[in-house]
Amino acid sequence: MHMKNILLIDDDKETHILIRRLIERAGHRLISAYNGDAGLSLIKDHSPDLVILDFKMPEKDGWQTYSEFKENHSYHHLHATPVIMLTAIDQSAESLERILKSGITACLKKPFGNKELVNIIENALVSKSIAEERIRLTKLLERSRNFMHNLIESCPAAIFTVDENGLITFVSKAVERLIGYEASELIGKKFNDLVKLPKEDFRRLVEKTKESGAFVNEEVTAVSLSGGVVPIGLTFSVLEDNSRDVIGFLILGQDLSDRKKLERELVEKERLAAITESLATINHQINNPLTPILGNVQLILSEKKTLAQNHIHKLHIIETNARKISEIIKKFNQVTEPIRRKYYDNANMLDVG
Repeated sequence: MHMKNILLIDDDKETHILIRRLIERAGHRLISAYNGDAGLSLIKDHSPDLVILDFKMPEKDGWQTYSEFKENHSYHHLHATPVIMLTAIDQSAESLERILKSGITACLKKPFGNKELVNIIENALVSKSIAEERIRLTKLLERSRNFMHNLIESCPAAIFTVDENGLITFVSKAVERLIGYEASELIGKKFNDLVKLPKEDFRRLVEKTKESGAFVNEEVTAVSLSGGVVPIGLTFSVLEDNSRDVIGFLILGQDLSDRKKLERELVEKERLAAITESLATINHQINNPLTPILGNVQLILSEKKTLAQNHIHKLHIIETNARKISEIIKKFNQVTEPIRRKYYDNANMLDVG
């Protein structure tokens, strides 16, 4: 054990000489105070590893000194410091119980054996070391828990755990963003009911997950708290205990709304591209025969003198409608977004203006 600083608060100088010899022989350092106020001041200045305190002292006795040490907030960070009380009088069982319940580590009656004092000091220092290590590990565990909690709650995907019967045992807060329900509302509910997954399909997924030992994916829909339908991608994996026995399943739920929207937009773009290509093909295919039709009509009309009036009238009808067809074909090239309108018998047709 490394050298420790031990504070002795006692008005008897001979006691200081004796205890200093024992303390230094044990490899530690003694700090001396001869009254309660001086001892409290040295506690602040030196933060000793252990305090030995005489019960009977003039002005401020050991009990008053200890009470101030425990009750004064300025010593709060030192309250884990072990305190050994020395007393020259016999303590009743009730008094001794009160002393020990107050937080004092040990009570030693004067005169005491040298070895007895050293053993009590070493035991108190070991107990303090164990307590400090326990506190350190508790803080470390708490930080780990906080880290894991923050990690889980920061995950954009909803995290569920379910037991082997499909009952929800844990839900991350992301589920609130996903479908509007608070996590506490879903604990104990059937997972397959939440995501509108038939019971037999849920069993199929968990069995497949157990058999493969890998991730299993499935797309489902859930009804949100507001009544909307949310597409969700599920990823199943097995939860095991230390013996590798299956104790449940971990399920990640990812909102697929944006992906589905992009898929619909892609389909729409592909459909528009197909329509545009079709219109370009129609434009080309119709314009080819339309050009000689209009050209020949105009040639015939240029010889009006040789034509009967009713033939001229019919040629003008042909020319007018051919030009209408040409104008419609030109509009095909201007279509950027197909607009549908109702036709006969609820059929749809493209409106090209």
